[in-house]
Amino acid sequence: MAFSTLKHGFDSRWGYKMQNNFDAIIVLGHGQKNREINPILKNRLDKAVEIFESNREAKIILSGGKNHSKEFSEAELMADYLENKAVKRENLILEDKSKNTFENFVFSKKIIEQYGFKNIALVTSDYHIKRVQMIAKKMSLDVLSFPAFSSKDKKFKIIELTKEFFKTIFDFVRISIVKNTKLIIKDKYLRVIFAINAAILLVVFALIYSNFIGIKSPIIIHFDAYKGIDFLGTRIDIFGIFLSALVIFVINLFFANYLFYRERFLSYLFASTTLFLMILFLIAVAAIISVN
Repeated sequence: MAFSTLKHGFDSRWGYKMQNNFDAIIVLGHGQKNREINPILKNRLDKAVEIFESNREAKIILSGGKNHSKEFSEAELMADYLENKAVKRENLILEDKSKNTFENFVFSKKIIEQYGFKNIALVTSDYHIKRVQMIAKKMSLDVLSFPAFSSKDKKFKIIELTKEFFKTIFDFVRISIVKNTKLIIKDKYLRVIFAINAAILLVVFALIYSNFIGIKSPIIIHFDAYKGIDFLGTRIDIFGIFLSALVIFVINLFFANYLFYRERFLSYLFASTTLFLMILFLIAVAAIISVN
C-alpha cells in the first residue's frame, strides 16, 4: 500500500474541500474514565460525522480498547454515540483491542487489509495529528488526516504538544525496532550476528547485576599495572556501561536495517562492528570484576 500521509483532509473551515470518495473513516479513541464521552473524543466523533455526511457508504472504524477497569471499550462508547447521531450500526466496525495510538494502527491496518479499503480518512485531535501521520507513514498506510478541535486553553495545548513530542520519539523507535526485527529474521547473516550481539548484551547485564547490584562502596573502574588504581566509580557508572552498549546496539541495528536495501555490504559492516563492540564491552566488564 502506498502512502501519502503528509496531507491533511481539512474541511472548508480549514480552507480545504471535503472529499466524497472515502470508503473508510478511522476514528482514534481517547482515554475514557467513565461511560460519558469526554470532550476530546466527542469532537473527534463529531468530525467523523461531518466526513460521513459526504461519504454515506463509508465504513467507520472505531479504534479503542477497554478502559483500565475493563468495564467497557472506547469503541463501544463511540458506536453508541454515533448511533444517536443517526449513523447506522451496519456502517460501524469496532476495533476494541488497542490500548494506545500505536496499537490503534496495528489493529486498524488489519481491518483495512481484510476489507480492502483504499480511500481512507483518519480523524484525531489537532495536537495529535503529527504523531499519527508519522506512525501511518512508517506503517505504509495511505490515509488523509482530519484534525478535530481539542481546546482553546493554551496551557492544555502546550502540555499535550510536549507529551506528543516525547511520545512521537518513543513510537518512532518502537516501530523501527519492530521493522528491523522482521528484516533481521529474514536475513540469515544478520539473524546470526544480532542474535550473538543480543546474547552478549544479556551476559554483560547479568554480570553487572550479579556482581555490583548490592555494592555501595566505590568501585575500581580502571587499574594501571604501573600506577595502580587511577579511576574509581559507583555502580551507576557500571550500569552506564551496559546502557552505552544497549544504545550502540539499537543504533547499529537501525543503520543495518536502513542500509540493507541500499548497500548490503555496509549493512553487514554495521552488524559486524556491533559484534566487535559488544565483545569489547564484555571484556571491559570482566576486567572490572577481576580487580574488585
